[in-house]
Amino acid sequence: MRPIFEFWILFTILLLILLPLSKEIESPSMAKPGCLEKWGNISVPYPFGIEDPECSMNESFLLKYIHYDTSGLGSHSKLMLGDLQILNISVEEGTVMVNVSMAYYCYNKSSDGFNFYSNQIDLNGSPFTFSDTQNKLTAVGCDTVAFMEDSAGMHFESGCISLCYQPVNLMGEDSCSGLGCCQTQIPSGVKGMNMSIRSLDNYSYVRNFSPCSYAFLASEDWFGFSSIDLRDINNVNRDSPAVLDWGVGEGRCESIDTSYACGLNTMCINSNNGPGYRCVCKPGYQGNPYLSQPQGCQDMNECMDLKTYPCKWKCKNTPGNYTCHCPLGMFGDGKVDCVGFRLTPVFSSNSESFCISFNCINYVF
Repeated sequence: MRPIFEFWILFTILLLILLPLSKEIESPSMAKPGCLEKWGNISVPYPFGIEDPECSMNESFLLKYIHYDTSGLGSHSKLMLGDLQILNISVEEGTVMVNVSMAYYCYNKSSDGFNFYSNQIDLNGSPFTFSDTQNKLTAVGCDTVAFMEDSAGMHFESGCISLCYQPVNLMGEDSCSGLGCCQTQIPSGVKGMNMSIRSLDNYSYVRNFSPCSYAFLASEDWFGFSSIDLRDINNVNRDSPAVLDWGVGEGRCESIDTSYACGLNTMCINSNNGPGYRCVCKPGYQGNPYLSQPQGCQDMNECMDLKTYPCKWKCKNTPGNYTCHCPLGMFGDGKVDCVGFRLTPVFSSNSESFCISFNCINYVF
């Protein structure tokens, strides 16, 4: 019977050591309880909500959806923030990505005239602001002047000019280098935008190879440029993904009173672009910082994710952190390394007793 007894002792010890490694950290729901968490492949975390006003913090974060038919290809739907289609929402970064229509100015050969479209977006009165760190105004064309001006009271104008009087070979180009396109940054605090585009010489010298100019506001890593973009008139009907920063409340972290929107185990961060502030979970916690428990910021058990939070031997979860102990006979913080002699338990038994003795094995340098 003793060999069987020894086997189960060893099996139990190994199970206790390896069991935490087989689990994964489960992410709590980011939506308000009883509300939709996703629309298609788009996650919708609180303070945002879909259709039901009870699911969002206020009307500014209430999203709608519209159904449309794509010419016999079936019915589809879009998740909308006002007139803007939602592509992604991030609570951690305090951003939302939306589709924005391009402005264009095109020579029409059949009528010997011009077709053009200017885009206007007004975010005034909302918690959303065009991101000055993630967006750029980009214009494409060889006789192109792009303008962007504020429509919400900042009274600024910006833009760029792109000129080229012969076909350009841009094979291998994957970004806007200034030939056939131009880019410029936008200032912080922009809540409204009028975007338009014009020609300097009515395309007199470039109609054969650059009949259209177009401009768009987009995340700066989205656009890969090539000479095909100068000739493809279909580009004018595309949308571009732009990033909006958002915050909650009207005040700053240091002056907030009873209207504080952050839950337990959170930190308050003043918005760097636009009004209000953001909430984030403290290090070692995960969840939605705008919700109360159990969807709010909960202690993360780092011992269940040892790939991200390494531990050389025995891991112990603590509130907002974890500790790691080295094997017997070794020393160190246990997270980075352990050095010294490692003592390994050896099980032995005789007819009268069951004992544990220790042997010293390899030395770790």
